[in-house]
Amino acid sequence: MTRPRIEHAAVVAGVAYLVLAVVLHPRWTMDDAYISLRFATNLAQHGQLAWNLTGSPVEGYTGVLLPLLLAAAIRVSLPALQLTEALNAVAVITSGVLVYAILRLHQVHRWLTLGAVLVFCLNPFLPTQALSGLETGLFMLGLTAAVWLFARLETVRGAGWANEVALGIALLLTCLARPEGVLLAAAALTALVFLRRRQGRPWLASTARVGLTVAVPGVSYLAWTNFYYGGILPNTFYVKAGTAGTVGDSAVAIVVFVLASLALPVVAGWSLARTPPGPVRRPLTATLALAVGGALLVSYLRADLIQNIGFRFFVPALPLILVGLALVLDRRHRDGFRLTGAARYVAVGTLVVQLLASLSLLGARRAQDAAYGQLIMDEHKPAGDYIAATVPRNAVLAVCVDAGAIPYYSGLDAIDMGGLNDRHLARDHLTLAQKVDYLFSRRPQVIVLTSDAPDRSVGGPDIAGAVGADPRLAGYRLARSFGTRASGWEHYYQLVYLSRDMPG
Repeated sequence: MTRPRIEHAAVVAGVAYLVLAVVLHPRWTMDDAYISLRFATNLAQHGQLAWNLTGSPVEGYTGVLLPLLLAAAIRVSLPALQLTEALNAVAVITSGVLVYAILRLHQVHRWLTLGAVLVFCLNPFLPTQALSGLETGLFMLGLTAAVWLFARLETVRGAGWANEVALGIALLLTCLARPEGVLLAAAALTALVFLRRRQGRPWLASTARVGLTVAVPGVSYLAWTNFYYGGILPNTFYVKAGTAGTVGDSAVAIVVFVLASLALPVVAGWSLARTPPGPVRRPLTATLALAVGGALLVSYLRADLIQNIGFRFFVPALPLILVGLALVLDRRHRDGFRLTGAARYVAVGTLVVQLLASLSLLGARRAQDAAYGQLIMDEHKPAGDYIAATVPRNAVLAVCVDAGAIPYYSGLDAIDMGGLNDRHLARDHLTLAQKVDYLFSRRPQVIVLTSDAPDRSVGGPDIAGAVGADPRLAGYRLARSFGTRASGWEHYYQLVYLSRDMPG
C-alpha cells in the first residue's frame, strides 16, 4: 500500500472510530438542554419564543439557532431531543472531516495532517458534546466550516463571490448558534481584507459581500430581540458573567482541557520544529484559526462556567487550534519534514501516549454521562411528571436550582432561581437573602429544592440551601422526594414542596 493510501486509510479509520464512539456512547441529555426545548415548544405550539407564556419574555437560551430548529421539528411532529442528538452528532463528525479538508487544501504534510485528524477524532470529550442536547456541536461545525470556506478563498483559484456568500452564511449561522460567533465574524472579515490585498484583488467588494450577508439578517435579529426581549444581550450573558474571582477557576479549567486534549502533540511538534532556511509566509488560515480558537478560550476567563461538563465551552475551539498548529508546524518543516533518529520516536511516542490517554478518559466520560442520564430519568423527569399530574395548570413553580427538565415536564410557568430565565435575578445583582425574598414574594404554589438529603433541605450556601432554611418554607409541605442510585449522585435529591393552601 502506498503512503498516500496509508494516510487516507488512517484518516478514514479515525473518523470511523469517532462515529463508533458516538454511536456506542450512553444516551444522555444535559439538564440545560431542556431550556432550549421549552422555548422551542412554546414557539411551535403557542407562537411565543418565551420561557413562560405569561409575563414579559426573557431570552434565556444561549443561541437562537437550536430553538428554531427544534421548533421546526416539533411543528412537523419529529422527536425534538432525538433530532438535536442527530444534528450535533453529524456536526461533530463533519467537523473532523473538515479538519482534514482544510489541511489538504493547504497541502500540509501527510503526517501532520494525520496527527491532527487522529487527535481530533479520538478526543474523549466529543461523544459527550455530540449527545448532550446542547448547541455545542452546531457551534463547532459553524466555526470549522467558516475556516474551511476561508481556506478555499486562500488556496483555490477561482473561488469568488459564491464562496464569499457561503462564508457569510456560515458566519451568520455560527453567530446564531452562540453569541461568541461574533469573534469569528470579526476575525474573518479582518483576515479577508489582508487576504484580498495579498492576492492583489479588490478587498472592499469581497468584504462587503461577506459582511452584508452577516450584517443584514444579524442586525435585523438584534433589532427584533431588542423589541421583543428589551435588550440585545441574552440573559445568559448576565448570569455567566463572572468576577475577578472566577478568573483563576476558569484558567485552571482551560489548562486542564489543553493538557487533556493537546499538550503532548504540541510539545512534540515544537520540539521537532526547525527554523526554515528563508522567510516563510504563514497562511492567513492559520492566523485566523489560532486567533479565533485562542480568543474563544480567553473569552471564558471571566465567565462563571456553569455546567462545564466535558469542557463544553472549550471543545468547539479544538478543531481550529489543531488546524492552526498543523499549518504553523508545516511551514516550519517545509524543507522536507524528515523525522530521523530520536525525533521520529519522540513524535510517534507522544502521539501514541496522547491517543492512549484519550481512550482512558473516554471510559471515564462514558461512565459519568451514563450516570447523569440516569439522574435525569430517575429524578428530574419524574418530578416534572408528578407536578404536572398533581398541580393545577395555572399554578406557578419555583425551581432551585435544576431548572431544565423539571419545568419542561411540568408544563407550568416557572421561576428559574438560577437566573437564566429571570431578568431580575440575572441583572440586578441581588444578595442571597434578596433572592430568597424575591422567591417568596412571588408566592409560587410549588417549590422544588435540590438537596443532599431525601427528607429535608440540606445544602451549602446556595439558593436551595437558603430557601430550605427560611422559616417561610413552613407554609409548604414536602409532598414527594426523588432520588437516584446513579453512581456519584447517591446523595442528590429533588424535593417537591406544595403550598399548604393547595387542596389535597
